[in-house]
Amino acid sequence: MPTSLPILYDRLYQQAAEVLASNPCEIHDGQCARGRSGDINFCCHLPFNAGFCENLDLTTGCKADKPLWCRLYICDFLKETKPRVAATLATLASEAITGGLVPEYFIGKKQYLATVVEANRR
Repeated sequence: MPTSLPILYDRLYQQAAEVLASNPCEIHDGQCARGRSGDINFCCHLPFNAGFCENLDLTTGCKADKPLWCRLYICDFLKETKPRVAATLATLASEAITGGLVPEYFIGKKQYLATVVEANRR
């Protein structure tokens, strides 16, 4: 019997939260390492809106209620500095895309995600 979407969503969210609990993005004072580097293209900054995500509190972090797509986002900083974390999130993202829980264009292409996973198995 297939897993129901709410159960799948909750499981993937929990697994991503566990991966991110070690703070691989190096978030301090509401900002990640990539953002502190001066790069404006980080996950909670929306350059096309000329500002930050409406759910980002610069003091406490994310205010959104279980945003799965945000937990699965893999930026270049994470790919370069934490490849195993990126591979784990890519695996979860592929499952979320396959399950229809997040739009493929938001996370990246499945083939790209598979490449991240495969590169980190070596």
